[in-house]
Amino acid sequence: MATANTGGLYRPRRPERTVLYRVLAQYFERFVQVYDERFAPTHGPLSQGAQKAVYRYLDCGIFECGFARVRCGECGHDFLVAFSCKLRCICPSCHTKRELLWAQWAVSELLEDVLHRQVVFTIPKRLRVYFRYDLTLLGGLAGCAWRALRLWALACLDDEAAVPGAVGFIQTSGELLNFHPHIHLLITDGVFCPDGAFEPFPYLDAGLIEQLFGAELLRVLMDKGLISQDIVDNLLSWRHSGFSVHGEVKAYDRDSAARLGRYMIRCPLVLERLSLDEDTGEVL
Repeated sequence: MATANTGGLYRPRRPERTVLYRVLAQYFERFVQVYDERFAPTHGPLSQGAQKAVYRYLDCGIFECGFARVRCGECGHDFLVAFSCKLRCICPSCHTKRELLWAQWAVSELLEDVLHRQVVFTIPKRLRVYFRYDLTLLGGLAGCAWRALRLWALACLDDEAAVPGAVGFIQTSGELLNFHPHIHLLITDGVFCPDGAFEPFPYLDAGLIEQLFGAELLRVLMDKGLISQDIVDNLLSWRHSGFSVHGEVKAYDRDSAARLGRYMIRCPLVLERLSLDEDTGEVL
């Protein structure tokens, strides 16, 4: 049981004082009322799941919405802990807890103690609209990223039996909370041979992986009938196609790889970056 002497006293986090909570509590009902008219034509329908997530977040950490009593069997000290929503993305507190649990699991169960690297795959703005209206395509986007990496590894090392380790994270927002579907891969910076030996990559050719990734995604979208050959030819004729692969960030051991993974699955909402103009209702 934590005591005052250990500095481990439980302090309620008071989510109702944050800008995010105040904005949603004050404006979300109105937002739902006008959504179909003002936002659906450009952003697609507002799902019931999204609405339920907001309402669950508004109950998260609020004692009036339920709590548990925690009591020490030795000293008799007790305190109350408000129930949490356990949601990711919309709730910074619960999302952070999920990050920590993932990192703990990754260190003990997933990651090898070898060099790792973050590889980020982004797509042209022209293609993002297809993912906005069909989120099931995001799994295919992750598959394209993995196949591009795998094809490059085969070409680099010329060994079909050697496989890089990789775990993928799908992100759908940019720094300004704009819709920006992209993929983060946390990869081993090398391959594992059938005998268990680890062979580092001599280099990472981001340019070639970018070409392979673009070709894979365009093939998938064409197979689904979402784009035509004319669109493909037009995209490929641009000096900068909009496809991008960045792989300069490295992690040198298991613990730093887990920290890098936490960054890759970080919550898109950062409370410290939000401010509210009480007079106009504008959120910055």
